[in-house]
Amino acid sequence: MKLTTTRLKKLILNELKGIQEQEATQQPDPNQQAQASEEERVKSTSELATMLLDLSNQVKAGKISNLDPTEINLINGIIGATVAIARDGSGSSILQRVYDVLEKQAEK
Repeated sequence: MKLTTTRLKKLILNELKGIQEQEATQQPDPNQQAQASEEERVKSTSELATMLLDLSNQVKAGKISNLDPTEINLINGIIGATVAIARDGSGSSILQRVYDVLEKQAEK
């Protein structure tokens, strides 16, 4: 299975949802809308961990093909930056913009 833009988008979206849940408990923001369907939403960090582990297993098993070294490094960088921004607890708006760009590109 190739790591598609849709799969990457789901992973990033799941990370965003975790951040939004954390921020919602700190500061409710009624203007932010969930952009994923119910089945795409991650409801906990353990569910996110399971999805990331699944992705890791797919990579190890060679089920994700056709990735060149540049794509691999960029995906790694996106995941690392996403986690770093989320850890700071103030990246919801930035992550939403990144998600919107990826979503728009995936629709093409």
